[in-house]
Amino acid sequence: KFTNKITDKDCQRVLKNDVAYSLDNLIGLKDLKENIDKLANMALYIRKLRDSGCTMMADFYMHMLLTGNPGTGKTTVANSLARVLYSIGILKNNKVTVLERKDFIGNVIGGSELKTEQVLGPAYGGLIVIDEAYSLNKEGNDYGRIVIDMLVKAMEEHREDTVFIFAGYPDEMDEFLSANPGLSSRFGFRYKFEDY
Repeated sequence: KFTNKITDKDCQRVLKNDVAYSLDNLIGLKDLKENIDKLANMALYIRKLRDSGCTMMADFYMHMLLTGNPGTGKTTVANSLARVLYSIGILKNNKVTVLERKDFIGNVIGGSELKTEQVLGPAYGGLIVIDEAYSLNKEGNDYGRIVIDMLVKAMEEHREDTVFIFAGYPDEMDEFLSANPGLSSRFGFRYKFEDY
């Protein structure tokens, strides 16, 4: 239930029993495991500020950039993060929606806008993972640029109840961030997943 009555003790119980446990069972990811408590504490702090009506953190985003090779645990970690962010009250639900280029791009004019609205609509309130996000940034007359613009807008409009995670290879993701002037500034957290 989405409520303002979650206490610090509730959050610590959830963090230690849920996310910490599931991450500890993964091999590797030493740096990520060390930073996950910081992320959770920051999320709790942001939620408390928002609940109190404070606008001090108005420009802060919970959206994340996860970089690394396939099979390094990005989606597994995303599922754990959804549970803790829901428990803290950042997310309205703990649903994880994983999307990729084919879920957004249409074959006709206006098709990409429609597909993007259709896939994002039901996912709002949870955690949205855009896998290989850089594939939206192709050369030439491609509908991917329209989708990127729509994603940036959605990240702004749903910043208080939805977390977007963009995932992919490190070098390609760096290039992708230059596709839209406002894209890079939308990510409050960036994590690199090392190979096992």
